[in-house]
Amino acid sequence: MGVCGDAAHLSLSDDQETVLLDAYLGQAPAPEVARLKLMKILSDLREAMWAMVQVTISTLDYDFVAYGQKHFDRYAAQLEDSRLPHWLADVARKS
Repeated sequence: MGVCGDAAHLSLSDDQETVLLDAYLGQAPAPEVARLKLMKILSDLREAMWAMVQVTISTLDYDFVAYGQKHFDRYAAQLEDSRLPHWLADVARKS
């Protein structure tokens, strides 16, 4: 899953994400924090879409609709974060 997926699934706080990046990369510069934030958004979208596929094809007795809705709600909430334009700018500057 990777560090971004882990951060998304564990619902880490901003401070915990900084500690995670520092441990993983040896530092937590703004572009890497931004990249983590953006990848968390995409991770939640991916999980929501995966769950919708599972609703159709899975034979498991699991509430994939609720799982997908949880991740879609998190995805939508993150799109409303006022810091999103800053994260996009930080990543663009590094590229």
